Amino acid sequence: MSCFAGGHLLFKDDPFEGQDTFLFELIKVAAGAGVQVQFGHAICQTFVRDWLGRMADANALPFFVTRSPVEDTSDTLIAPDPFLHPPTDIERVLRASFGAIHQVLARALESTDVHSAMVVFSDSERIDETYVEIAASSIDFVEVCLGGFPRDGSVPTLRIAVSGAGARRYRRNDA
Repeated sequence: MSCFAGGHLLFKDDPFEGQDTFLFELIKVAAGAGVQVQFGHAICQTFVRDWLGRMADANALPFFVTRSPVEDTSDTLIAPDPFLHPPTDIERVLRASFGAIHQVLARALESTDVHSAMVVFSDSERIDETYVEIAASSIDFVEVCLGGFPRDGSVPTLRIAVSGAGARRYRRNDA
């Protein structure tokens, strides 16, 4: 069984001027946080790209997160092996992983071009099941994720709508 962490960024306009530069910046933020992020057609697994694309709006760009540039799943990022890690260590690993994802989201949501983000967690056996839907701000993202994950190494089917500074500015400018 494989596990996946991904989602999409919802842009005010798609594409927007400077989008490539912006995405390269997010890739650098991810690398600095110790994770790899892939966007759009660069997502390495076709079925993951299709799965994320089915959930996205027209102005959304799918993304996929792994621990390493050479991995094609999120297993080491969000599914620590309970035989190798006691429950307290699993929480530490998850907190670090969600913190890394948060760094990328926080930077993305600082942009006035980004309306919001959706983050999705699933394993390959339940990828098309109904998701538990949760709302979070970019501030409480890590704690919301930790609250939704069991400490046994399994991965729930979660969909987290994330708002942040970019979302607030977008609504204010849209009025």
